[in-house]
Amino acid sequence: MTYTLVNSNNTILDRDVIRIGSGGEGEVFRLLSPRPLKDHCLKIYARPDRHNREQKIQFMVANPPPKLQDASYRICWPIDIARKGNQFIGFVMPLAFAQSIGLSEFVTLRFSPRLTRRHMWEKKFTRRSGEGIVSRLKLCVNIAVAVHTIHSMGNYVLVDLKPQNILVSPDGKISITDLDSVQISQNSRVLFPGPVTTPEYTPPEGVNNIPVKQQSWDEFSLAVMFYQILFGLHPYAASANGAYQQHNTIGEKISSGLFVHGSKSRFINVKPQLHDNFHIIPASLQQLFLRAFDNNPDARPDAETWGKTIFYELQNAPPARTTFSLPGKHSASLPSLPKLAVPASVSGWRKHLTSFLGGFLAGLLALLAGAAGADLILGLFREIGSPTNDLFLVYLALGAAFILGGVCLYFLFNKLKSKAADTTLFAVGSVIVWLFYFLLPGLLGVSITFTILRVGFLGYLYHFLWWLMR
Repeated sequence: MTYTLVNSNNTILDRDVIRIGSGGEGEVFRLLSPRPLKDHCLKIYARPDRHNREQKIQFMVANPPPKLQDASYRICWPIDIARKGNQFIGFVMPLAFAQSIGLSEFVTLRFSPRLTRRHMWEKKFTRRSGEGIVSRLKLCVNIAVAVHTIHSMGNYVLVDLKPQNILVSPDGKISITDLDSVQISQNSRVLFPGPVTTPEYTPPEGVNNIPVKQQSWDEFSLAVMFYQILFGLHPYAASANGAYQQHNTIGEKISSGLFVHGSKSRFINVKPQLHDNFHIIPASLQQLFLRAFDNNPDARPDAETWGKTIFYELQNAPPARTTFSLPGKHSASLPSLPKLAVPASVSGWRKHLTSFLGGFLAGLLALLAGAAGADLILGLFREIGSPTNDLFLVYLALGAAFILGGVCLYFLFNKLKSKAADTTLFAVGSVIVWLFYFLLPGLLGVSITFTILRVGFLGYLYHFLWWLMR
């Protein structure tokens, strides 16, 4: 079977794809070629859906958000139309970040026991440590930045914004998926509806048949997810009394405005203790939740406000510690919060300097690790008085430098890079270390061969090539 991509004029054969998912709408295939599309996938609609989708996908391909990918997010937006002959069959979109899992794992109290490498995720995002809470706040900022990027177009409302449509990578990057279900409007007129909704993330006005959904619809869904990410339960998860005693579902409680901390909290009969952690977070975040759940739609904070407010708290949190009450013996302290990589409009020169110094440190440690390996091998053979010729010792020492330098960097360099806000400056810092150690001995008249051996040049080379091909 042969598929043609309209915009790029590429041809895709059956051997160029691997199926990675299927459902009622159709199937998704990872692209193995052409090379520029290796990090993309092809969605092929089921036959009955194709005719109704073509014009909508054409509009989305022609009118994408301003930036589909940044350091913290990826928007899996249609970028090209796929045809079989003259027939529309689907579209191409970016893949989510590697090793990502669903945000649905982050909105409950515990990670699923079936989750691969569950302990790694629990360590980084646990609510039982201050660092874990910080990671969750950063996650909220990354989601807010991505949603704001989509909303900035003015045409799009996600409508079915929920954890099942967001993926999270091990280092906290997020990918937004299933975007072909968005509502598209122009001049207050719906061009293409967003018919799919989920009751737990639908705002109170969702009970009415609203012809044109506003971005405030997404702002409600966004606030629900942030509450779940931080506290592990839905903001309307409680039982009510009085006139609301028969409200059993989350959707019914949302439509009646029964936010557990809102103006109708007097009607809340029993609520899980986890809700009490709401009073511990900064007052600015409490106010955003109240605006989202306890006011009219126009008062809801937008994605940009969420992102900037949480970022401010991450940058300026006081040193005093705050405690989250959780089931079990332990509690989570909220320490002075570290800096966060977000768009340049809210970051400063410090992130660039920190990135450069981090790369310089990683390169220096790589060189030292290689040198240590070389010296260790040479010293060992000198001690035992080995008759082995010098050339063999040189190769052996270089091998030790390569292995020790590489192993050290695989862990250390990756750890430091994940904290760098500017990976380009991080790489520049590493390159300068190499240039310094490689060129300076030549200027001083020192043997280049001996110097390369001493500083573990191959160990460093391994580290830099690994970064380029990451």
